[in-house]
Amino acid sequence: MRLDQKLISLPCRPEQIGGRNQELAFILELSNLLAALSGLEAVLEAALRLVRDRFDFETGRLYLFDESRGELVLQASQGLDVSGLESMPVDQGFSGMAFSRRSFLAKRIDDLPAKERVERLRARGLKSVVCVPLIVRDQAIGVMNLGARRVVQLETDHIDLMIVAANIIAVAVQNSRATEALERQKEAIRFFAYTASHDLKGPVVGIGGMVRLLAKHEGHKFSERGAEICRQIENATARLELLVGEINAYISVSESPMEMAEVDVAEVIDDVCNDFSLTMEKRGVQLRLPKHLPKVRADRLGLTRIFENLIDNALKYGGENLNLIQIDHQESDCYHTFSVADNGVGLTSEQAETIFNMFSRSETSRGRPGSGLGLGIVRAVAKRHGGKAWADCAPGRGCTFYVTIAKGE
Repeated sequence: MRLDQKLISLPCRPEQIGGRNQELAFILELSNLLAALSGLEAVLEAALRLVRDRFDFETGRLYLFDESRGELVLQASQGLDVSGLESMPVDQGFSGMAFSRRSFLAKRIDDLPAKERVERLRARGLKSVVCVPLIVRDQAIGVMNLGARRVVQLETDHIDLMIVAANIIAVAVQNSRATEALERQKEAIRFFAYTASHDLKGPVVGIGGMVRLLAKHEGHKFSERGAEICRQIENATARLELLVGEINAYISVSESPMEMAEVDVAEVIDDVCNDFSLTMEKRGVQLRLPKHLPKVRADRLGLTRIFENLIDNALKYGGENLNLIQIDHQESDCYHTFSVADNGVGLTSEQAETIFNMFSRSETSRGRPGSGLGLGIVRAVAKRHGGKAWADCAPGRGCTFYVTIAKGE
């Protein structure tokens, strides 16, 4: 093979890279291993084991810098009794020196400056120690400490490879920390949302009930202005109660575990349409269904929410001349695609792009009850089923909402 050829083709499988370059194969193996793991402890344990095996060290320790304590704190260890080695100041010891100087250090145990630590390590049979700082974006975040029960002979290529491996570990540590911090934030948000929506519902229902009782028993004493204020309070509490319910629904479809099973879509739509039958009959709205609807692997409650919200959306915002809602189904190798179309007032393409956003309400929704979460729930359910949701609308020609559901294995 010549590098000036028009086409150079080489396999990218790790085992074949290893046949050409063992050092790069090790880096690839380490990167792939750490990318597949979640959780700081798992990342550190796996990284330390692989590095020890590659460079033939009997023991290994990984320390991370704790800013609150101003010390290096032991996070993972293998092959060594670490009593008395759980932490160390950054201005003391061999590991502290490697961290503060951001330098690779290797030495025989007998030559270490801290005599107390020398005796401790010598008692454990160690003769050589290597310390490699963990560096991310030119900032040291910890130290990898490797020990051997023999005098280690190091070559420049091995040292460089250790430094690169330590850098990869450092990046994996930062990514794991960021992921864990994000999960903590998400959990705090979920807890707040659940708590706020739950705690709001009781007072809202109570206020609405008290206002209705007040109007019923004392309404004859009110002036026209007083009666109007009572009606406004009732309407406001009804809207707030609806919003709290929709927030609970959004949290449920976004976070609750899904119960995946074979679901007959025709049964789901039949149940949903029963809830709207009186409204559609009163308004003269016809519902058209395809001759065949499939059985799909899905969460039944989530699928019910999709059709419930899309039909409700058409009835609420389709306008006075709405008289047709049509449900269709198409199928590809990977997806089921369902559509819910109406012949209502429609929307502009700009409005159609934003209506799935949380709390988004179009011009046609003015004066009609709604939280602005209905279509957001549809999109959230579709996403959890490996699909997506979108709309195709035009002013005066209605809207068609599409939802895809990925086919199960």
